[in-house]
Amino acid sequence: MEHLDSDAPIACSLNDGDFRERRLYARQRLIPKVTKLERIKNGLIFSFKVDANFVDDVNTFVELERQCCGFLTFTIITDENDPLNTAGLKIEGPPEAAQTIEMFAQAVEPATSQTSAGSCNDADSDCGCTGIGDILSSDNFTVKRWLDRIKRTGWSGVIMGGLAILACELPILLAALGLGGLSAGAMALKPPQVVETIAIITAMLGALCLIVLFASKVVLRRKHAV
Repeated sequence: MEHLDSDAPIACSLNDGDFRERRLYARQRLIPKVTKLERIKNGLIFSFKVDANFVDDVNTFVELERQCCGFLTFTIITDENDPLNTAGLKIEGPPEAAQTIEMFAQAVEPATSQTSAGSCNDADSDCGCTGIGDILSSDNFTVKRWLDRIKRTGWSGVIMGGLAILACELPILLAALGLGGLSAGAMALKPPQVVETIAIITAMLGALCLIVLFASKVVLRRKHAV
């Protein structure tokens, strides 16, 4: 049982980016396992269907929440003799923390109702599903890393492919500029046709990466504008 810090301010200390990361963690690791939500005085009790990763997942979540919400108490409830293999998490706090506690309930209630209602079709809704907006959150470190890789790959492909194409077409360019002597020399050094083909494919793939990058940023802007 983790006791609340009586001196802690009644406010979550997470910034927007960290909050989205925490919400995504809960949606992926805990919310799909919730079987029941019970409201108690100044708190909530969540019941979970336990799997092999549950203990680690819930302990990690509780430890992280304790760091940002010291005014709440988190109690993990387990019973090894339970034939249904279930466990619980009790979240309690002072009356002043009612709004924060309610956020935990609101995060879970749509997901538990979704079990019987069917799949969610709203990719960016605030339900138990993982929306595209959360996956592409610009504050998600993993996604930022991949977007950076796409950016580097895209520009590298465009630049290297473009230079290779220019080298292949240099004799024609020199001839067009009236530099026949240089054109003849460049023609002797012109790479094989297969090199030009590879250069074109490289440039096209680089351009495709940049298009994907641009589309991802558009999704991010729309997500943050909501």
